[in-house]
Amino acid sequence: MVGSGEVSSAGVNLGAASLVPEDGPSVLLASQRLLRPKVSRCVAYEFERLIASMSRVDWAVLRHGVLGHFPEVAVNRLNKRFTAAAGLKPVMPTIEPAGSYDLMCAVVQIPSDIVALNAIKDWRERCDKAVLFVEEMWASELDKWKGHIEQMNRFDHVFVAAWGTVEALAERVDVPVSYLPYGVDSLEFAPADVSAQRFIDVCNIGRRSEVTHRALLEWANHTDRFYYYDSFSPGDFYGVEEHRAQLARLMRASNVAITNRGIGARAHETGGQEELGFRFFEAAAAGALMVGSPPETPVVAKLFDWEDAIIPVAFDAPMIADLIEELDAQPDRVLAARRRNVSNALLRHDHVHRWEAMLEAVDIEPGAAADARKATLVEIADAL
Repeated sequence: MVGSGEVSSAGVNLGAASLVPEDGPSVLLASQRLLRPKVSRCVAYEFERLIASMSRVDWAVLRHGVLGHFPEVAVNRLNKRFTAAAGLKPVMPTIEPAGSYDLMCAVVQIPSDIVALNAIKDWRERCDKAVLFVEEMWASELDKWKGHIEQMNRFDHVFVAAWGTVEALAERVDVPVSYLPYGVDSLEFAPADVSAQRFIDVCNIGRRSEVTHRALLEWANHTDRFYYYDSFSPGDFYGVEEHRAQLARLMRASNVAITNRGIGARAHETGGQEELGFRFFEAAAAGALMVGSPPETPVVAKLFDWEDAIIPVAFDAPMIADLIEELDAQPDRVLAARRRNVSNALLRHDHVHRWEAMLEAVDIEPGAAADARKATLVEIADAL
C-alpha cells in the first residue's frame, strides 16, 4: 500500500489527506503497523503519524502474505548467519513506490524488522536520502545481526534509541550512527490545566519490580489510594490512535508515574546495558511526577536536567509508600515539578524535535508545518 492520507483496510488511520502539508520534504515512509500491531510499538507508529503531518508523505505499509510470518522468520535466520543474505526479500506483497522522494524513512523496533523493507521495490533508487531509526539494539548482541547490519549500509544515516550501542554499531557499518532518544506527541499528552486534581495516585505500567509493586499494592489496600497497574500482559491494540489517546488520558490523571530504566527487570536481554525507555517522555509530557530508577547513562542528565525531573528511588523499593506520602505533603514542590516536566517536554522532547534531528543529519529542511508545530509548542510552554 502506497499513498497519502489513506486509511487501511484494517481500520488503521494513516493520516488524513486534508492534513497533508503543501511544503516540506517528500517522504517515502515505511510502516510496519499492519505487520506488527503490538502495543509496545505504538510510540513508533505515533511518530510516523506526526511525520506525515509535517511532510508530503507516501505510505509504504508492509504486510504479511498468505503464508503469514513464517517466510520472514526464515529470511531473518539467514540474515543472522550470513551477511550475503541482506538482500533477500521475504515472501510478502511487494510495494511499488509511486514516484521519487527526497527521503526514505523507516522506524523499526528491532533489527529483525529490517528484512521486511526489501518488499519495497527499488526504494533506494527512488530516494535521494534514507534514514533508519532502530529503537532496541543492544551492543552485546551485534554479532548476531550480520545481514541486518549489512542492510544498514543502504541508508545515509542510522539512528538508535540505545545510547550504549552507538559506538559499537558505528564500528560495524560504513554510514554515520547517532543516538536519537524517544519522543512523544506532547500536544496530546500535555494537560489542559497542570494544577488540576489528579485522581490516580500512582501509575505503574509496563515491566516492573515485583518488590515495588507489592509495596504499592499493600499501601493502596490499606489507604484506599488509587494505584493503577497492569493486571495482564499487553499484546495487540485495537487502534494506534485510540491506544495512545487513552494512555495520554491515563498519564494526565496520574500524580506519580513509576519510571525505570528500559527493560529494568530483564538485564539478561541487554547484556546489562541500561537505556531510557519511552515512559520517561510520556510521563514528563503529561506532568506526572517521575519516580523511579533511571538508567546509569550520561544522556539522562542531559535530557532531564531540570529540578525534580526524576525523583530517584531504587528499582526494588519496599518503602516506596513513604516517598509518595512525603511528596503529597509538599504541594508547592509537586506543582512546580509538574510545570517543569510539561514545559521541557513541549520544548525539547516532542516528536518534531526528533524529526528535525533526523532531517538535519541528511541536510533536508523540515518545512513550514514543522516550524508551525514548534511555534505552537513554544506558545503553550510560555503559558505555563
